Amino acid sequence: MKAFLYPVFRALSRSLYVFLYRPDIKGQENIPTSGPVIIAANHIAKIDVCPGVISCNRPIRFLAKDTFMEKPVLHLLFNGVGCIKVNSSGKSPEAIRTAEETLKKGAVVGIFPEGKRNKASSVLLPFRYGAVRFARDTGAPIVPCGISGAYRLFGNSLRVRYGQPLYVSEEEDLTEANERLKKEIEALRGGGEPR
Repeated sequence: MKAFLYPVFRALSRSLYVFLYRPDIKGQENIPTSGPVIIAANHIAKIDVCPGVISCNRPIRFLAKDTFMEKPVLHLLFNGVGCIKVNSSGKSPEAIRTAEETLKKGAVVGIFPEGKRNKASSVLLPFRYGAVRFARDTGAPIVPCGISGAYRLFGNSLRVRYGQPLYVSEEEDLTEANERLKKEIEALRGGGEPR
């Protein structure tokens, strides 16, 4: 992956994002500093990738819908930061293969299990199975992330909480694993502190 724009994006996120939204971030020490990792967060705004970028000192390859890449400038940006393109109209075998290869190489993948922005955000949307399937198939831990509050300029309500890594065994039912992940993210976004 030649994410040539990632260092620039990280620098801008660490300055502008923090300056504009003043997020309260805790639990980033729960993100492993080496080996494969899946960061799974709820999704309340287009810029929810920023907390991960500023919290993790390693590049994160986020899964992103192909509809975000239709315009040339956005296509350059998303490719330049190493996003994995997901087909929004159906299955994405290439995205699955790329994500799993990324994890098997010991890198970090970012995913929003709700699959889209949750504008209501009072209740989490049903989780898709990508995060738990990747975890089961590659052995990578999932670091759950709960994002809550509001993106108000110079506000102080935005909270980001990372929980302890979760593992999915080959024998575990994916529906149960997905529910376990959802409950953890719900607890983190609802006021729970990192464990």
